[in-house]
Amino acid sequence: MKTRLLTFVQNNKEKGFVLTDQGLVSGINFLLSILLARFLGVELFGIFSLTWMVIIFSSSVQQAFLTAPLFALTAKKKNTACWFAQLLSIQTILSMFSFILVFVVLEITCYFQPHWEYTGVNLTLSLLVAVYLFNDFNRRILFVQHVPEKVLAIDFFGYALQPLFIVGLYMFDTLNLVSVLASILSAHCISLGYIILVIRPKFQLKGIGSTTKKLWTYSRFLVATSLLQWSSANYIILFAASVLGPAAIGAIRVSQNLMGVLNVLFQAMENIIPARSAEALHQGGLTELGNYMQRITLQLTLPVVVFLGGIAIFHRQIMTVVYGVEYLPYSFILLAFCGIYVFVFLGTLLRFVIRTLEYNQLIFISYVLTTVFSLIAGKALASYYGLAGVMSGIAGTQLISFISFITLLKMKVKWNFKLFMFF
Repeated sequence: MKTRLLTFVQNNKEKGFVLTDQGLVSGINFLLSILLARFLGVELFGIFSLTWMVIIFSSSVQQAFLTAPLFALTAKKKNTACWFAQLLSIQTILSMFSFILVFVVLEITCYFQPHWEYTGVNLTLSLLVAVYLFNDFNRRILFVQHVPEKVLAIDFFGYALQPLFIVGLYMFDTLNLVSVLASILSAHCISLGYIILVIRPKFQLKGIGSTTKKLWTYSRFLVATSLLQWSSANYIILFAASVLGPAAIGAIRVSQNLMGVLNVLFQAMENIIPARSAEALHQGGLTELGNYMQRITLQLTLPVVVFLGGIAIFHRQIMTVVYGVEYLPYSFILLAFCGIYVFVFLGTLLRFVIRTLEYNQLIFISYVLTTVFSLIAGKALASYYGLAGVMSGIAGTQLISFISFITLLKMKVKWNFKLFMFF
């Protein structure tokens, strides 16, 4: 019995570290969002959410250009040490470029929209983007190298300190948009110090030209898709901000934060499934890939259903307890997200299949459709139906995405992956 227990622990050690890390990151983000929503108020929290969209946008481009090829192509590399060093060099260049680009864009935006300017935000946010991207990519490499315990250490410094900084700022009455961003940047800089001093990443400039070409060949559709994906989801939110004001964004973000508990699972999926599905395809072809995806889908369905069902039943009570009575009128947004996340979950699994098969143009086509929908319907939905219309628009993008994934994948491969038993 003892031997079996030790064997079980050893075999699931990596999964345990991955889930612990994602629990830490998602838990801190969850707590931080609650603190900021309460301390800043719904309107200023909405403005903070708009600035954070810059981080989300930059991260989505990085994941498409670097992270997706990292997971999908590493299994094919004979000299992985050289591959990782080249990717880290490219990431460093990308981080520096991101800093310059974000700073310039923010300066131009503030020039044409002076009322949007907050002194110090441009430089602080630009630095935060650069450091965040570098740290995140180092995390991804460590996951591929199967050393998630080091990722846990990185994220402990980068995330666990953030709520302490925020509470300290609040207690000394110095909490504002700039100080919030600066405190988050400080935590990530400490994490960066740990990476440099302890992890000691290696860099290699030789051969990065050819490596960059390979990355672009693989990810060009993913990069374009990430831009479209960000647009399809966030155009509607930006329309809501322009029509309904920052408070509307704050209301949507607090609901998304509560759904963020499920992101512990989603992030673990992102860190495990792409690499495992690539290995399955390499070892047993389409049949083994289909078998793996079917198993993992069945394993994950129960926790997703239980979580979403609980949120749906108690959405009013949860919103009141977490954020206070003033947020109760927005509880219907939380209920709407329960339905939306069903398609988020299923669509995420389909994207793993598509990326593994390197049919990334299918994802691109899907998001062309959702972007067109957002541009056509986004402003009208927000203008005529308010927040209910905004949520309908977000649900529409997920439904269109899911249907197009299923349809295009079957047309391309002409084979049933048995990913969903009813398709």
